[in-house]
Amino acid sequence: MPLQDVDLALVRMPWSALDRPSPALGILRPLLDSYGVSHETVFGDFLTAQEIGLDLYRRIAAGDSWVLLPEWLFSRAAFPERFESAAGIALDELDDVSRRELRAVLRDHGEALGEFRDRGATAVAARIVEQLAGARAVAFTCSINQLVPALAVARLLKDRRPDVRVLLGGTQVEGDMGNAVLEVAPWIDAVYMGEAEVGLRQTMDWLLRRSPSPSTPFLSHRAEDGSVVRARDVGLLHDMDASPVPDYRPYIEHLTSPLARGLDVTCSSIPFVSSRGCWWGARSHCTFCGLNGTGLAFRAKSPERVYRELLGLAQDYQSLTLVGMDNIIPHGYFNTLLPRLAASGLDLDIRYEAKANLKRDQMRAFRDAGVRVIQPGIESLSDHSLELMAKGVTAIQNIQTLKLAGHYGIEPQWNLLFGFPGETDEDLLEQAALMPRLHHLPPPVGPAPVRVERFSPYHFEPERHGIDELAPLAGYQHVFPSSAIELADLAFYFDIRTRSRPGPSERAAASFMTACHEWQRRWARGASPPLLHYYRGPGFVEVRDRRHRNTSLIHRLEGLEAELLLSLDDRTGRRQLHERFGDPVAVDLALRALDRVRLILDDGRSVVGLPLPAPKGLDSSARREVFVAKVPQAASRAHRRAPRPTAGLAPTAVATKGN
Repeated sequence: MPLQDVDLALVRMPWSALDRPSPALGILRPLLDSYGVSHETVFGDFLTAQEIGLDLYRRIAAGDSWVLLPEWLFSRAAFPERFESAAGIALDELDDVSRRELRAVLRDHGEALGEFRDRGATAVAARIVEQLAGARAVAFTCSINQLVPALAVARLLKDRRPDVRVLLGGTQVEGDMGNAVLEVAPWIDAVYMGEAEVGLRQTMDWLLRRSPSPSTPFLSHRAEDGSVVRARDVGLLHDMDASPVPDYRPYIEHLTSPLARGLDVTCSSIPFVSSRGCWWGARSHCTFCGLNGTGLAFRAKSPERVYRELLGLAQDYQSLTLVGMDNIIPHGYFNTLLPRLAASGLDLDIRYEAKANLKRDQMRAFRDAGVRVIQPGIESLSDHSLELMAKGVTAIQNIQTLKLAGHYGIEPQWNLLFGFPGETDEDLLEQAALMPRLHHLPPPVGPAPVRVERFSPYHFEPERHGIDELAPLAGYQHVFPSSAIELADLAFYFDIRTRSRPGPSERAAASFMTACHEWQRRWARGASPPLLHYYRGPGFVEVRDRRHRNTSLIHRLEGLEAELLLSLDDRTGRRQLHERFGDPVAVDLALRALDRVRLILDDGRSVVGLPLPAPKGLDSSARREVFVAKVPQAASRAHRRAPRPTAGLAPTAVATKGN
């Protein structure tokens, strides 16, 4: 049904997740209400799913963003002057992991994908434009894989209604990317740079022609003569408590409306945002990470505000599952927000991202507060690789986090990356050798080769990290009809062309991936559960070891070996063990004995025991079901945000990560 006499249409574009509302659009609604701007939401993602089919939509949306298949599917509709056939996307320009994923999709759905690109995408764009009939201005979400779909709809809209003004916003049009879009897509009028709370009112005055020129420095726009006037700054909200509570009512209502007919979609979770930026990144920017874009500075809501917001969202939308879209939980919440949630007596199911050096009291605080899923930024089990990333953690700390999560019944969603400049074969082969010891702990998604993202240190200071030349991913050539110079400004992902610091060999990478996939197979549904538990007896400890396929071992420990294992539930320094037990030689001998049967991990500085305490109440196979939902087949959603809602949000005028 076409919109009737509305100031602004907010268009939620493919390829967003259909089963949850958009936090960015949710925040925009109360802001627009306070500015006196009438608005409605058009769900272009649902219209796309109706055209291409729900299962295929979900498969495309869940794929690796750097494969660019979702963008390519709309490229002919956005740029009809291009004439590649459905075979135009070049498999040989992808890495092995991405090539396998794309081959699988093309094998299963190649004909349907070609038909959608040649005709379906244009049909979807036409349906969206029909719904925009009564809007005086239109704003599009442009998170990852949403830019080209937005350009396709906007172009058709401008062909039919040249007078309507079109605004873009979101992670895929930040900084140079947004300015480049204005250069290659003359049908776009403006791109908002920053967070909506600080400049949206002035943007709306110009967009709706209430003022002759923009009075905000956060807007790149097209002047009357067609030239591009670039934004002078990026808008960041410093008082997070000033951000409104998101309004998700249009999404909830849409699920049962005739416009969602034929789609069996329910709301799986309610997103919330308690902070923006990254407190660790502000101190030590992870070398590969560009997720925060121009908003790296860390800002958090007060614990009281978040507590009220979480309970209000849960009550308003009758949902116990609340997903934090932060890049990292504010550290102070462990002593403020989480105890308050624990004392509420509610059975919430909360998901949060966290740094990977969690301690026992922090993991316990997560559990008591109802945090059931965490995304710790683990990324590697090699000290050297973690140092190359500037992660600020060690491999043994990462493993301690996995072990604590298992102990407290929390699912860790984590990723393994490889191929960093300066990473060696030894870094990968050591991880491959380590993995069988860890089969009783939840496996990673992936593994995935590291990507160079815009806004990451690899991108803005490549030489410092041994990168001599970067180039936009080759796939962008099949998406945008642009020169190499323009592609360098449009691209979010980049390939390393040449490097002075080589990465690991293909042989080492293959061994690493094989070991990781074997770990994942052990956790596949129907497999015998890999377990490692210790049980206390009078004067001895029994360890039941089922980590290895078709093998069940029992280790009975006495004396110093038993005492040491019981003391190693938490990572402990070797010097502390010497002081605690008083005989360094005997301690070292006992540690070597425990290491031979792979019951501990010893990095030379500290030691951690690998067995989990015997499960109480819930048997071990049921405890394992806390974690086993599925092991993703696609190679990772790199460091993000995992099949994550893993992306942190920083609402812009139109959209942000995770929409």
